[in-house]
Amino acid sequence: MALALGRPDSEARIVYEFTSPGFMPYLEAIRRLRVGSLMMDASSTFGHSPQARAWRSRSIETNPSYLIDMGAAPWAPAAHAAGIHASAAFPIDDLGGQAAAVFALYGQWPRQFEPEPARLFLQALRQVFAQAYVELGRRSRTEIIPAEVRREHLQLLSRGAVQMVYQPIVDLRTGQPFAVEALARLEQGAQPLIQPTDFLAGFGRAELNRLFVLGLRMGLRHLAQWDLHSLSLALTLNLPPSVLVHPDCVRWIQDALAATGMAPQRLMLELLEDEETSATAMRDIAIQHLAELGVRLVMDDFRLRLQQSLAPA
Repeated sequence: MALALGRPDSEARIVYEFTSPGFMPYLEAIRRLRVGSLMMDASSTFGHSPQARAWRSRSIETNPSYLIDMGAAPWAPAAHAAGIHASAAFPIDDLGGQAAAVFALYGQWPRQFEPEPARLFLQALRQVFAQAYVELGRRSRTEIIPAEVRREHLQLLSRGAVQMVYQPIVDLRTGQPFAVEALARLEQGAQPLIQPTDFLAGFGRAELNRLFVLGLRMGLRHLAQWDLHSLSLALTLNLPPSVLVHPDCVRWIQDALAATGMAPQRLMLELLEDEETSATAMRDIAIQHLAELGVRLVMDDFRLRLQQSLAPA
């Protein structure tokens, strides 16, 4: 009926980062009824939920009914208001084998997670999430972004509410700028711009693709505008590995260059190494295509063999 994945913050409060639509009525009921936050600390009144018990026991914990599980009792009115009558939770381990997150399931029937088939399902699901979280761990994802905040960021991106800010790159010999580094921000009306450290960790591959394309188009349009004022600059833009290996990446770049009439040599793409990319062959092919296109590539601690293979470009 409802799903939620969360991690404890510095105060040992659970922060839900990913939730299903069915979880929102429950969360809204918790806030409306002013129920305390779920805690991981066993000394707290709110520290005995299935999530907290699973975090401490490193095992699957269930709540057969809010009427009989005293650890879940503080949230019983909110749960019943949302049509929830049972729950289960299990920890998700990180690369070091330590609990890094907790996953919770909520059901509409009492004892929904008690039968043996349901227990086997929870065990299998835990294994799947453990593997997935290892992949996330390789990307060094440590920031905690509440699900509501993440949704707001995704909505801003879907509306194209992106603004590029520019940092000049200066030739130390002449003291003159020869390029600008484009940095993405999210716009939220009259509020301050949202920094990448606040939203990038909540973006998946599809969002990174859209952010790259929007930033590329905006950056090249600004170069064309600056040309009208006799200010000829190159553009540097970050290129995440997951975007690089997308089958349409080269076409996106070609289309943006063609739309602005910009020479490929005025675009410098910085290949980031902060994200694991297993599609090595696809990556190498994409890099070669970009080099043939004439786009300049800036390596960020990239492999020496790639530097050597692209040296002529």
